[in-house]
Amino acid sequence: MVSSEIEPSVIGARYPGRMRADLSGGAAAEPPHAVNFDRNRTIHHHHHQVTTSMTTVTAYQSDGALTIKRMKEMAEEQHHRNVELQAGNCQLASQLKQAQQQIADLKKVFKAERLGYSDVKSKQDRLDRHLEDFNGILEGIDIAHLKLGETTNRCQSQHEDFSSRLAKTLEEITRAQAQQKESVGRYLDLERRVSEVSDRVAQAREANRKISGELVTSRALASEKADQERECRDRLGESRAQQARLEAELSEARARHEQESKQKAIETEVLKQELSRTVSSLNGYLELRQREHDEKVRAQTELSEERARWSRAEARTREALGAFEAKVAEAQAGRQRDAETMLSRCEGRVTAMARGVGRAAREVAGLRSRCDAQAKKLKQSEDLACTVNRQNDELTARVASVAADLEQASSKLVMKTSEAEMARKESQDLRRQLRATKEEQKQYCVALSNQNASELNKMKEKMKEEGEDLRRRLEEEERGREEEVGAWRAKHDQASKDLESAREGHRAEAEALRGELREARAEATRLREERARAAAPAAKPRQPAAAPARRKAARSKARQGTSPPPPPKPKRQPLVHETRKPKAAKAGDFDLFGDDMLLDPYSF
Repeated sequence: MVSSEIEPSVIGARYPGRMRADLSGGAAAEPPHAVNFDRNRTIHHHHHQVTTSMTTVTAYQSDGALTIKRMKEMAEEQHHRNVELQAGNCQLASQLKQAQQQIADLKKVFKAERLGYSDVKSKQDRLDRHLEDFNGILEGIDIAHLKLGETTNRCQSQHEDFSSRLAKTLEEITRAQAQQKESVGRYLDLERRVSEVSDRVAQAREANRKISGELVTSRALASEKADQERECRDRLGESRAQQARLEAELSEARARHEQESKQKAIETEVLKQELSRTVSSLNGYLELRQREHDEKVRAQTELSEERARWSRAEARTREALGAFEAKVAEAQAGRQRDAETMLSRCEGRVTAMARGVGRAAREVAGLRSRCDAQAKKLKQSEDLACTVNRQNDELTARVASVAADLEQASSKLVMKTSEAEMARKESQDLRRQLRATKEEQKQYCVALSNQNASELNKMKEKMKEEGEDLRRRLEEEERGREEEVGAWRAKHDQASKDLESAREGHRAEAEALRGELREARAEATRLREERARAAAPAAKPRQPAAAPARRKAARSKARQGTSPPPPPKPKRQPLVHETRKPKAAKAGDFDLFGDDMLLDPYSF
């Protein structure tokens, strides 16, 4: 990068910053703002453009570098965050699948429970049929009690036994109904827990949707950051191109300034040569005047005073010219700044000399008038006086032209010097403003970097806290699930043991009831046979009294022995999801039940 500092030796170092009024023809120098206003406006516009461009370039460079670095860091962090969010999303999806599997298992358990309810109903139907059989047996016992007195007590005792057994059976039926009601309550509780599990699944889905929304937001933010980074890169390229253009303009301005400096040096040399030629011509003229003065001294005795006065003026002129030549030689041998200073002094002295020559011309005019008055006496000197007057006029014209040239050169020099001074001041102002702008840019970049760093740290801390909270919640939920699974398994084992023991007890009771039923049927058969044998040898006079009893016994026998059995109940048509037969219960099938024989959905 080309430095914005311009060396003082380039602008305004070879030329004086100001000129005295008495050395520039007696007139004060014009102020800088009154000379070449268009050039001043152009320089001011260029200065403003350069200042604005350099400020924009530096700001774009610093902002672009910091923004690119910050965008890279934020993109990496966002990538890590996206990876973590995707991992959490996958974990939640797996948990959702597990919950769905648990719900399916619960549905299977509910189906098995329904099948158990149907088994309980079938048992109740069988018990009802047994009651009907027992009622028939009791009717037969009543008939036998009317006919046989001996067997009445025994039948009564058997009836009491059967009644006690029937009471036990009724108690078992009542207990089975209570168990059925309890099972229904458990089923309702299970449905409630399933609804709670469904609510938790819905909450998990909501959390998953929120995480997906955050993931989409983070992706949109990453794309926006990428667009900003691309825009910053474009601005950085534009700023670099603008910087190159400004450097080219600065080099062009420097080349133009060097060319102007060379042109000014050439013009100064030309002025010096013109002054040297003027001095040489003045020296030749003075020599000619000296010879003419010698002739006039010999020819004009009456004009001795005027010639003496003229000789003194010429002596002063020669002294001035000699001093001027010495100063010019010293200026040529010295530095450029001393030469310009001596040139200014010489211009002032030449101006003073021109004024003296003007005074001398006026004196010569007076002398010419006096010579005209004395023309009658000095006819021989008239031609010489005319020649002297003519030469004086020529000298005056030449001196006037030289003074005009010197005045023009001095005005040009003053103009160039004022322009150089203005350019130097503007360059100094430009350098000062550039330094101030650089300081402001540095402060702004430092403040912006600090602000971005603080925001990035805050964002990192927030993301870290959110990740820690999420990880802690997941760990707590995992520990809770493990504890619930352990408790659920313990409840399941205990329930399996209780169910197995209850099954064994029910089987034993059923076998005992079957044995008692067989004994009761055998006893009823034996009683019928005895009643038949006892009724066979009975006397005919008792036949009318026993006819109703016999008819009733015949009807009962026909109803028990000859009547066809009741038609079987139609089987229940299986539902769509119950096409397969349920498997027999095994040890471990009800491990999911707790002490209260209820499923715990949170144990999964």
